[in-house]
Amino acid sequence: MGIVVGLDIGGTSYKLGAWLGELRLDWRQGIAPSASANGDEVADYIAELVTNFAARLTSRPAALGIGSCGLIADGAILQSPNTPWQFLPLIDELWVRLEMPVTLINDADAFLMDAMSVLEREPRAAIGITLGTGLGTAVWLNGRLLAGGSGISPEGGHTTLDFNGPLANTGIPGTWESLACRAALLQYYAEAGGPLAEDPLDVASAALKGDGAARRAWERYGHALGAGLGSLCNIFSPEVVLLGGGLAGAHAWFAQAATDALNMHLLHAMPRPALRFLDDRADSVAHGAARYALLERDKERKP
Repeated sequence: MGIVVGLDIGGTSYKLGAWLGELRLDWRQGIAPSASANGDEVADYIAELVTNFAARLTSRPAALGIGSCGLIADGAILQSPNTPWQFLPLIDELWVRLEMPVTLINDADAFLMDAMSVLEREPRAAIGITLGTGLGTAVWLNGRLLAGGSGISPEGGHTTLDFNGPLANTGIPGTWESLACRAALLQYYAEAGGPLAEDPLDVASAALKGDGAARRAWERYGHALGAGLGSLCNIFSPEVVLLGGGLAGAHAWFAQAATDALNMHLLHAMPRPALRFLDDRADSVAHGAARYALLERDKERKP
């Protein structure tokens, strides 16, 4: 099987872990390289980080898996909201420096790979959703992560739910992400009559204390989440939807509204998927990226 290393590329920090099967052997977190670093400098930084980390392990890693936000295809980061890179062929750069198999996937894909490790069996179809600053989507279909013809994984959060909605930072009006993200929840709370809040935890705490505005805000958030899920499930008919990220921890306040909206927007004859909310874990993306790297390595070894 061999040791596999997973790396989570974030805007301000890099998280690195090593796994043998599902057993985590080591873990560390460090700062991200400067935002002004060019592609070569970023590749040098990651190579040094991985090399130093690997030196602490009992054997040389068999592969490196990387998860990063943004549009990713053919081993390159095409665009990332948390970094200044518009095109970074990371796999080619790291192969030269590390001389080991390297894979690169979107962080929502990595989340889904991690989340499926808790399932009793591998589903034919599953959807992964990350709830936080944005809304990430990933699809597992018939034994593989789904990617479009260009190799980019599904960006379901950027579909339009409200033609008359405000423009998102992408320039697209009324996107699912803009209606079911962290900022949307805080806006819903203010519009429901609550005080200005800066953290969803404050809205969850207020809901726990019986604050009607907070509960209405979460219900509105859940309705927006479920409406988008219904549309996505009409396309892929998943057995299970796995939801994670920072806002998933407050699912007690919006899960029923999300389920009701999902059922409303799902075709009547379409099977209802199970919704599973998972605890937010610091190593989720790194672990999922490592699992994917191992999966790809094993595929290459098969005759």
